[in-house]
This record gives sequence, structure tokens and C-alpha cells, in this order.
Amino acid sequence: MAPSAQLLALVLSLAATLLPAAAVPGAQAVAVAAPQPQPQPQQQQQQQQQPQQQPQQQPQPAPLANSLTFARVDRHSALSNEHTVVSVPGSRLTLLNRVKAATTNREAAARPFQFTFSCSDVPQDVCNNARAGFERAGQLIASSLQITATINVQAVFRSFCNAAGKTKNCDLSNTLGQAASASYFAARADGVSDFSFYPQSLVKQLRRDFTLEFNAFDILAEFNADYSFYFRSSNRPIRPTETDFEFVVCHELTHGLGFDTAWTSYFSVYQGLTQDSTYLAPLVYARGPNLQNAVVTNIEPLNIFDMFVQRTANAKPLLENYKAIASYRKVNVPLPQYISGFQASGAPYAAAQEVFNTVTAGPRAINFKPKTAYPNAPASVFLQTRKDIFQPGSSIAHMDYETYWTTPDFLMVPAVQNLTGMTLDDIIKQNTRNAGLPGGGIYGPSMIALLSSLGWPLPSDTSVARISINPAPEVPKSSSLTRSPSAIATVVLAACSLVIAYM
Repeated sequence: MAPSAQLLALVLSLAATLLPAAAVPGAQAVAVAAPQPQPQPQQQQQQQQQPQQQPQQQPQPAPLANSLTFARVDRHSALSNEHTVVSVPGSRLTLLNRVKAATTNREAAARPFQFTFSCSDVPQDVCNNARAGFERAGQLIASSLQITATINVQAVFRSFCNAAGKTKNCDLSNTLGQAASASYFAARADGVSDFSFYPQSLVKQLRRDFTLEFNAFDILAEFNADYSFYFRSSNRPIRPTETDFEFVVCHELTHGLGFDTAWTSYFSVYQGLTQDSTYLAPLVYARGPNLQNAVVTNIEPLNIFDMFVQRTANAKPLLENYKAIASYRKVNVPLPQYISGFQASGAPYAAAQEVFNTVTAGPRAINFKPKTAYPNAPASVFLQTRKDIFQPGSSIAHMDYETYWTTPDFLMVPAVQNLTGMTLDDIIKQNTRNAGLPGGGIYGPSMIALLSSLGWPLPSDTSVARISINPAPEVPKSSSLTRSPSAIATVVLAACSLVIAYM
């Protein structure tokens, strides 16, 4: 089920409290922004008692002559609808030697996942159980993938209703959790002509042509303390109304690993700037204090996930629609003018409408076509679509519920209404007929084929993909790549969510 209007209100209300100043409309932008862990209430009191100290200004290296400026997209909270494009001067960016690096005998990270955990609104024993659930989920995912660089996760467990100021009649308790990649890099694999957004957690595992300045966190995750979760460490049987917390954490972290789409409804995210809800397109790079005054510089690329999505009816890739949409080149104009112009653009707008019509044609209207085969995996993976409805945070970026909820690939369905009252171990036993999942991990064969296509190394792989970074994706290809280091964009992006049921 898509996030409700109340959840969207929560998203907007949290922005001012969860985002650094650079991400809040009207605030002064900074050159590099990274989300910080939210302090516990006791820590906040201690901070308030201490006098404010002005941080010393560190000298920034001057850009090199004719240097590149690298840009990445950073998110600031899984529950936030905003992210920024962060520009890093060329003097802080190093081009790597293109000699092919050895890729055999890669050493696994001593700790595949590192969780920075914050817990509030619940007793300490519940916080302890939630922390243990995160650790266990990380171990399950690490059993399915080859992780050589630690994945850093900002993990928050708190009441969504309290955060929204809704103590009575709160309908946010049906959302279990949300997560997203904290940072994206525009890149392409060797032999691929089109750039796409790679999540930071994946980029860290791959060979690449630039050394990069990474966000402090790879994944941002929020989980709802209002919901009735079962924790393995509670050492009691699961109740009929409870959902296994480890199941939900594994689901949400997988979104942060790249199971996420760039196809977006401008009506939903650029609220107030358009009343047209009949088309889908990636968001745009835009600089400015707020949406009304932001200046568009380019359209964002698709996510690497989207590069493998095609129509079920005719196997036509949605990438073809993206190329038609991206042919609209009215840049360096205010965002409202860009949107109104795009809606009158003819072929680009028609391509965006075609995407919407495709994903609202009915169930299984689109599928993910894996790049390589995997044992027992079908040739394609049906994605979540519904007749006449596009659900932000649910459509496209999940597997089709009816097809997969009783199979080994149950993890990435968009709802859990038939999986409550069962532990994760019970679900795995039932859906695999006691055979277990490959490698003792959490992913079924279709999910492994999907993640491998994105570029995730599998435990059996002896080599990994090499990617080339696009240093300035916010600049159209026809423009100069010599950029000012101060360019920052504020745009909108929805997180993926898992809910009790969809309608």
C-alpha cells in the first residue's frame, strides 16, 4: 500500500528536524552534507546544557585548473522526501590507474554491516531486541552476497505516530518501516553506454575509475515502534498478530542495496507545482532555496534497477521511454516553468504518460529481466503493478505479491498481510519446503539473479564489475564539465516502504 496522506505529512514535518540545514528549503547550503545519527533524549539534554562552540573553519582546497567537479546525490532520512546533490571539487577527486586490478581472493569485510542504532519511545528491552534484530538481518544478507567493504547503516527505531504528533487515531501504525540508499553515484559498467544511479553500498564493492568521497552512511532506515513486531531474542513464541522484525529489516535493507526505482509521480513529490497525475519520470537536478525558486540543470538518470525493467507484453525496455523523456532539454529555468514546459513538450511528455499507462495496466505489467541466469530462477521477475493505481513506494520497486509471497522469493513483496504470525524461519521452511535458501541466506533464486544483475558480487564470484563514474551528472552532456564546487540541489524522492496490506 502506498504511504497515506498522513504519512506524507509526517515526511514533510520530519524534514525540518531530521535534515541538515542544507536540505531544508530556505536554509544556507554547504559544500558537503552528510546525515548524522539522531541523539537520544538524554544526549539531547546534555547537548543543550553545553555552551555552543563555533567550529573552526577548515580551509578548502582550491579547484585545480580545468578540473572536474564530482556530484553525488545524498539523502538525509529514510522518512524524508528530500535529498541534495553534493558537489566535491576536482582537487579532492583522484582518477585511478586504469590497469585492471586483481579480483580473485577478495577478502570479506570483517563486519559486513555496521549499524548506528537509535531507539526511542519504547522500553529498553525492546530497544535491545531491535538492535539484535538488525545484527541478525545483516548476517543473513551477508550470507547471500560478497561484501568486502563494510555497509554502514543509520538504523532508527521509534514511534512514527509520536514523530507526527498523532497520539490518537493515528493511522501510521500500519507502516512497518522505510529505507533507502543514503547516497547515489551516477555510473556505468564497462561496455554499457548509459549512466544510471548506483547506491553507495554497491559502489563501495566495485572496481571504479575514481576514488570517491563517501557519505558517512550507506543506508538510512526507519522502523516503526508502533507496530507489533516479533523479536527472535525475546525467547517466546510469535503471536498471531505479530510480524518478524528480522524479515522487515532484511526487506528494507535490500531497498537500500539498490532494489529501488527512479520512476516518480511529479504530482506526488513536486506538490503544488502540477495537478497532472498521469505521467511518471525521474526527478531533476535543481538548485535553489525552495521548489518554487529552484533552477533546473538536468534530469536525473534512472536507477541501475530500472535499466533492467521492461514491459511484459512486448519486452520493450522502459529505458527507451527515459531516453525520449530526457530529450526535453529546457534547462536553466525555474522548476515550475520546467514542469509546465515538459507537460507541453509533445513526444517527451507522451513517453512519460506511456510509462504511467504501462505500470497501471494491471498486475504483472512489467518485469525485471536479469542479465545472467541463476539456477532455479525464471527468465524474468514480475514487479508490483496494479490496475489504474500507481502507489509511490510500492509500485515497481517490489516483486508481484500474488506471484511470490508463497515462494522462496517472498522477501520483496510489498505487504505482509499473509505472513503475520510466522517467524522468518517458519516462512523460509514453508516457502522452500524445508530446503532452505541458497547459502543459508535470505534471498531466493530470483532475488539473487536480480542483485547480481545490478552488480552485486555473489559469494561464488571470482571477479567483480568495474564502473566508470560520471563526475558531473547534473550537467547536460553538451555542457562543460568544469564546475563550481558550490552547486547543491534540493529535490524530492520517496522512500520504499513495507506495509501490513495493500488494497
